[in-house]
Amino acid sequence: KWRTTIQMEMPNMPVKMPPFTYEACVTEEDLKDPQKSVPNDPKNPCKVTDYKISGNTVTWTMDCPKTKTKGEGELTFTDTTFDGAVQMTIGEQTVTSKYLGKYLGACEK
Repeated sequence: KWRTTIQMEMPNMPVKMPPFTYEACVTEEDLKDPQKSVPNDPKNPCKVTDYKISGNTVTWTMDCPKTKTKGEGELTFTDTTFDGAVQMTIGEQTVTSKYLGKYLGACEK
């Protein structure tokens, strides 16, 4: 079970958006499927490509045709934490989402 906090940053925004935190269980099966192992919004499904693992760092690119959005991400893991960012481009607007994660323990069954 992981707790993830996301802080979005958008250039020229007059007010900083508040961070969003959620908890989720990640299974071994999830880790085998790049579509499940990177942040993804079910309301706006994105196709993950160029998924790579190098040491403790995961990188990928994304294409979200429903919103004509493209982006890339990178997360670096330790045994109990992760951090990284996803940068998405919508038209000429770029949104950066910074991720911080903390391992909370085994998932409840």
